[in-house]
Amino acid sequence: MATALKTAGKRNTTRQKHARAKPKPSGPKR
Repeated sequence: MATALKTAGKRNTTRQKHARAKPKPSGPKR
């Protein structure tokens, strides 16, 4: 899951930004 999330996040950067439904446990960039 962690790997999938990483790949998905990297591939869908814009999509995640627009959706950003769940917080990233990998490290909040806030």
